[in-house]
Amino acid sequence: MPTPDDAPGRGRAVAKARQVAGAAARRAARRLDAAQARLLEERPARPAPAAGRPRAAGPDAAVRKAVPKHPAEHSRTAAGEARESFFRALELEGDVAFAATTAVREHLRAGLLRRARTFAQVLQQEEGRLGDIGDLCMAMVTGGNQLLEASWRLFTGARLEEVMRVAAGEYFRVGFSVDPDTARKTLDAVLRGELVARADAAGWLDIACTSFAVGAEDLSRYALGRARSQFDELTERRAAQQARRTAGWLEKWYGRAAVAAVAPPAPPGEIPFAVFSYRHPERDATSRDLGDYFESIASLSHLTRCGAPRLTGDPDLIALASELRSRSTARAAIPGAALTAQLHLVDRDATSYSAVPEGTWLPVCGLLPRAMFKIRTDLPFNARLRPIFLSVHIDAAELLTADVLEYLRRHAPIGCRDWPTTFLLLAAGVPAFFAGALTATLGAIGGPPAATGGRLFVDVAADGPGETASQELEAVRTRTPVANLRDALDRLDSYRGRRQVVTSRLQTYLAARAVGTEVRFLPDNPAERRLDGLRGMNDAGFTEMQRQLTDRLAAVLDRILSGAAEDEVYALWRELCAAQVAEAQARRADVPPMPRSAFDVAAACATIRRASTTVERSQPAPDGAEINVELSLDGNYKHQLEVVLDSIVAHASRPVRAFVLCREHGPADHRRLAALFPTVSFLWLPTDGVDYGPISGLLGYTTVATMDRLLLPDLLPEISRIVHHDLDALCLSDLAELFDVDLAGAPIAGRGSPLASLSSGFAAFMRQAERYRRNPELGQELLRRTHGRHRFDFSILNAGIMLLDLDVMRADEFGRHFVPYVERFVMNDQAVLNAYAGGNRVEVAPGWNWRPWLEQLDEPKIAHWAGKYKPWSEPWVFGKPLWRQAEARLADRYERAGLR
Repeated sequence: MPTPDDAPGRGRAVAKARQVAGAAARRAARRLDAAQARLLEERPARPAPAAGRPRAAGPDAAVRKAVPKHPAEHSRTAAGEARESFFRALELEGDVAFAATTAVREHLRAGLLRRARTFAQVLQQEEGRLGDIGDLCMAMVTGGNQLLEASWRLFTGARLEEVMRVAAGEYFRVGFSVDPDTARKTLDAVLRGELVARADAAGWLDIACTSFAVGAEDLSRYALGRARSQFDELTERRAAQQARRTAGWLEKWYGRAAVAAVAPPAPPGEIPFAVFSYRHPERDATSRDLGDYFESIASLSHLTRCGAPRLTGDPDLIALASELRSRSTARAAIPGAALTAQLHLVDRDATSYSAVPEGTWLPVCGLLPRAMFKIRTDLPFNARLRPIFLSVHIDAAELLTADVLEYLRRHAPIGCRDWPTTFLLLAAGVPAFFAGALTATLGAIGGPPAATGGRLFVDVAADGPGETASQELEAVRTRTPVANLRDALDRLDSYRGRRQVVTSRLQTYLAARAVGTEVRFLPDNPAERRLDGLRGMNDAGFTEMQRQLTDRLAAVLDRILSGAAEDEVYALWRELCAAQVAEAQARRADVPPMPRSAFDVAAACATIRRASTTVERSQPAPDGAEINVELSLDGNYKHQLEVVLDSIVAHASRPVRAFVLCREHGPADHRRLAALFPTVSFLWLPTDGVDYGPISGLLGYTTVATMDRLLLPDLLPEISRIVHHDLDALCLSDLAELFDVDLAGAPIAGRGSPLASLSSGFAAFMRQAERYRRNPELGQELLRRTHGRHRFDFSILNAGIMLLDLDVMRADEFGRHFVPYVERFVMNDQAVLNAYAGGNRVEVAPGWNWRPWLEQLDEPKIAHWAGKYKPWSEPWVFGKPLWRQAEARLADRYERAGLR
C-alpha cells in the first residue's frame, strides 16, 4: 500500500532547495522571459472581442482554436500537445500565468501528473511573480490529484482576481468540495459583476455541476448559461455532444429541490410509501442497469401483498402495483389497517430532490447513494423519509462519513446484502446483520412461464445454443422509471420456464433462481465482495433467506399499515433483527487462529543472528541514550546507505546504533562503514538466505530486502524500540525526537496519508480481498480477519519511516500471527503492517515523512522520495538538491576517512 501524501505551503524545505537550485531556476526563468519576449514580438495583433459578448475564456477553446500550429510543431501525442500548449498560450495572450496554467491543465487532462507537478515545483522555487504562478499551478495539480485541503490553501493564498482569470474552474471544483460557503460567495460575486471570472465551456459546465451539487441552484444556472454561450467554440465533435447532453440533463433537475421542500402532507388516512428509481443529476451516473429495478419491483411487490384495499399516487405506478397485487397471493387484510397506501418514487442518489410527504416509509435495498459530481453524496436521505434498511451493499468505505454513520446508527439495525458490508458496519459501531438479497423474494410474483423454454445467456459469452440478452441498456437511463419497472417485470417473466439461465450478473442470478429456473452463475470476478454470502448458497439456505426477508418485511409493513407511530415501528424492527445482529457480532469476533506457514520465523532469525557481525564505535559519540535505527538493503543500495546514515549522524544529538538488515554485503562493507562512521555502532544482520515466497505488491523500484523489517520483533529480542528508516529518505532533523515519541501502548508511530484515494485502510482491505479471483474464500477470510480486528477507519500507514515498539509486537506474537500473511495472502510488508496495526498507532507530524516530489511543508524533518522517482536517478525531481548536498557531505566524510 504505497502512500503518497500532501500538505501545502512553501517553507524551510523549499528554501533549502532554492539555495541549491536557485541559480539554475533563474537561468531557466531568463530563458522563459526571453522566449516570451520573442513570441510577443512575433505575435499578431489580437482583435478585440465583439461588443456585449463575454470574452471567450477558453484555455482550451482559445489556445486550440485561435492559434494555428506550425506543421513542424504538430504532435499527435498527448505529451506533445501538452508541451506545445504553453507556447501556444504565450502566443495568444503574452501572459506567463495564463500560459503556465494552460500547460498544467493540458498535462493533467493528458494524465501527465508528474510533468505537471514538476513544472509547478520549478516555478515555485522562484521568488516573486514566478513563485506565485508556481503556487497557482500547484493548486491545480494538487486539486487534480484529490489533495483538496492542500489545493484550497494554495488557491486562497493567491490573489483572487488572478485565480479567477486563469483557474476559475479548478478553484470552484476544489472550493465546493472543501469550503462551499466561500466558493458560493465568490461565484455570487461573479454573478453580480463584482468579480470577473474566465473559463472555457468545459470549465463553466463543471462549475455549473459542482455548484448544483452543493445546492447553489441559482449560481449553477448562471454558470450553465456561461457554458452554453461558448459551446460553439468546442472544436471536438464528441466533446461538444457530451457537453450539450450534460447541460440538457442537468437543466432538467433545476427547480426539483424547491418543489421537494414544499411537498404537501399525505391526506388523513393515507400512509405514504416510496420505492427507489435510479436517476442521477449526473447523466453518466444514472443507472443503465435493469438489475437495479429488480430490487424496486421486489420492494413494491411486498407492499401490494399486505391487503391494503386502496392505492393512490402516480397513476402509472398504481397500475403497475395493482398488476403486481393481482399476480401475487395477498395476505389477509390487517385488522385496523389504514385504508390507503400512497405510492411514490424517489431517486436513490438524489432523495433530496423527491417531493414526498413527511413520514414517507422507504424500504432500502441495494447500493447506497453515489456522489454527485464527486462533490457530495445525498446521504443522509431526505429528512421526510423514514428508511427501513432491509438489504444494502456498501460499495465504498469512504461513503461512511461521521454524519452517515450517525444516521445509520439512528435507523439501525442495518440489513446487509453481503457479509463484507455487515462486518464493515459492525467495525464502525453500527448494529448490522446479514439479510441477503431482496431480489431473491421475486418468486412471490406469479406469472406465465416463457414459451420458448430454451437457454438464455445474459451478459456472458454463449457456449451453446440459446438466446442472448443484456441487463445493461442505454434506454434504461432515459425512459421513465415506471417503464423500467415494467421492463424488469417482463424480464422476470422471460426467466420463468427457461431450461437454464447463464449469467454473469448477480441480480439476474437472484431473479432467475427466485422464480425456480436453473441458473449457471459465472461472475466476472468470483472474489467480488458483494457475492460473499450469496454465491454458492444451497437450496435450503436460499429458501431460508427468502423466508426471513419476507417474514421480517411483512411484520414491519403490517405494523406501519395499522397506523403505528414511527417509534413503535422502529422498536419492532430492532426486536425482529436482534438475534441476527447478535449472530453477526459473534461471527465477526470469531476469527480462527492464523494457520502456520511454511516460513519458520524463529529459524530464519536464528540463522541471521548466527551470521551477524557487531562493530562497535571507535570514536566518542554525543552523550545520551542510543538511538536505535534499522536500515534494510541489498547490494544495489550500498551508496544510499552511506548517504542516509550520514544524514542521520549529521543531525543526531545522541549516539546512533545502526541495525543493518543486509543482502549481498560482506566484511569489506563492514570495514568501510566503520571507517566512515567511527561514532556509530553497527549490528550487521545478513538476510540473504531468507525467502518469503511470492509477494504481491512488491513494486518495481523495491526489492525483497524491504520485507526483512517484518522480522525485527523476533530478530532483536534485546531491543525495545527502534526506528525504521528507508534508504530513499534523508534525515533533516534530530532523529532522537522521533525515537522518543510516546507510543502510549501502540505498536507503531508513523504517518498516514491525507490523499483521498488512500484515506481508508478498510477500502484497501476490500480491494485486496477482490484480488483472489481463483480463491474467493481467501478474500473472505482476509476481510473477516481485518474487519474483525480493527475499528473503522484509518488512513493507510506509509511504512518507510516508523518507530516500532518491539515489546508490544512481541506480546502480540507478530511473527507467529502476521508474518504468515506474506505467504497466505501474498502481501508485501507494508500491507502486513497495516493489517496488523490498523488504526492502533500514533500519528506523527507530517514532517517526519515528507514527500518532496509530492508536497511542501514548513517544517520537514525527513525527506522521503517514496515512489519510483528517486533523487539519485532522475534528471530532476523536487528536493534533489537536498540529496546532492548530502552526497557532497558524504564525499567530505570519505576524504576525512582517507578512503579517497
